[in-house]
Amino acid sequence: MRLSHHILSLLAILLSAGLLGSCHRTHETPGDKPDIGEMTDFLDDSGQLYNSSFDDWCRIDKVWYAYAADTTEGCRIWGSSNNGTITLGENNVTPEKDFLAVAGPDKAAAKLETRFVGVLVFGKLAAGSLYTGSYLRTVGTSGAEMSWGLPYSYRPRAVQGYYCYRSKSIDRTDKAHSYLKGQPDTATLQVVLADWDTPFIVKSAEGIKIDPQGDPAIIGYAMLEIAQTTEDYCTFDLNIDYRSDRTPRYLVIAASSSKYGDYFTGGTGSTLWMDELRLCY
Repeated sequence: MRLSHHILSLLAILLSAGLLGSCHRTHETPGDKPDIGEMTDFLDDSGQLYNSSFDDWCRIDKVWYAYAADTTEGCRIWGSSNNGTITLGENNVTPEKDFLAVAGPDKAAAKLETRFVGVLVFGKLAAGSLYTGSYLRTVGTSGAEMSWGLPYSYRPRAVQGYYCYRSKSIDRTDKAHSYLKGQPDTATLQVVLADWDTPFIVKSAEGIKIDPQGDPAIIGYAMLEIAQTTEDYCTFDLNIDYRSDRTPRYLVIAASSSKYGDYFTGGTGSTLWMDELRLCY
């Protein structure tokens, strides 16, 4: 649903104060907070990830990062596609200062844009992607390797937040997805809780990515697919489907402006804005 900025601001205040029932925990006493202890640097005392509001950004060697310049290493938890696209002079994940779900001093949102990165006809389509983890390396012109996942042992009920999406028609594809040409693009937000021994290494050039259905280490999963263009921000409450009572070891939150961006398939100009993400316990 579309909401005015006044209503969005009110919802943000209620969410942060814990006054919306959708953030009540279902597996513990209502009103309790997770016992964070000393497990991580990147969780606050209410169990929220550092910079899940996407207010903090810095630019280092022309690359935009979703953390403040003086942030400690342990809080630099958001990786993006920028480390790959910057080799051709582009950032496709950037801070948005003007179009916000919740306005205020020093506020920002994350803007993820699908772009053709290259010169004239030489280049590749690159979806804007933002995820918990880090970018490892670019693999020629065929893909990238990324480390997905943060050490995390809680069982949130859902992820809430705001999005706005401007979908474009898919105009670039690889051979395997040529049948999608001309169809509306789709954005995605994934949430994964798993008990892997180490973070998951995505290798897009080799087709190695998270398998939500086939990976037995996945304990909880949720996927939001956004196919329709919205004029303003919309709220979402993405419930996590738990398949086991095991304790997670890693948390992945990953957003993309084009669902098939791993396959260089999407609509040039498709843009996803994300703001004020929140883990609901």
